Amino acid sequence: MKFFLSLKDFKGEKFVLRSELDESSAFLCAISPTCRYVLRDEIPWKRLQRNVTSESLTDELIVDLLCGRSESKHTLQLVVLENLCRIYINYVDPFPLRIAWFELEQQALKDHEHFDVLWECSHSIKDLALASMAQQKNELQKLMAYTEQLQEECKSRERKLIMKFADMIKNARNNEDNEDNHHINYEDESDVGTDEQKQQEGVNSSAVSDTDESAVSDEFMQIKEEFPMKALSASPTADASPESAGEDDSHRRSSHESSETVSE
Repeated sequence: MKFFLSLKDFKGEKFVLRSELDESSAFLCAISPTCRYVLRDEIPWKRLQRNVTSESLTDELIVDLLCGRSESKHTLQLVVLENLCRIYINYVDPFPLRIAWFELEQQALKDHEHFDVLWECSHSIKDLALASMAQQKNELQKLMAYTEQLQEECKSRERKLIMKFADMIKNARNNEDNEDNHHINYEDESDVGTDEQKQQEGVNSSAVSDTDESAVSDEFMQIKEEFPMKALSASPTADASPESAGEDDSHRRSSHESSETVSE
């Protein structure tokens, strides 16, 4: 895979660092408008010169730096010397420190070199763009699939919640109906008890009436035995005698008065 980086030296001269990397080898080429510097090395880096021992400077990190991937603690710096060029790897935390570098040998610049670099750069950009688009498409498909999965889970949970609420409403209605039926049954039992009580009261009242009637009948029979029928039959005449007696007295008095008048 080919990668292109834009670098500047201390004088501000512009360079293009072209890196061709595979599993076991690397080709580095720094090109300016006037010169060209080249380095061929193997991976692991045998021609890398280290200033200090750093465990963090691994082969993977060096490849990432040459490919242009951002790394917050390490940077690349190009310095042009006599007949060579150095690509320094700086450790910037807490202050810039050159921990390793590559030395590229100067070579003659060919007339068609710039065109080849531009052509390779355009194709590299195209390949990177296509690879990036393919990666984004793959990520988008995964995201769409994950979104559909979430939608299905949401629908399933929604259905479960609806069924749960429906069961709760159904149970509540059943409980309400059971309470109403229990209340109605209780009222019916109360009515039945009231009717039975009324019937019992009616029976008791009829028994009392019968008892009273029998008592009156017994009393009447006792009176009948004590007083003869003549007395009972004469009692109305006796009751009516005062009026008739009064009438007889008045009649007698008038007759007596009339007789006295005649005698005179």
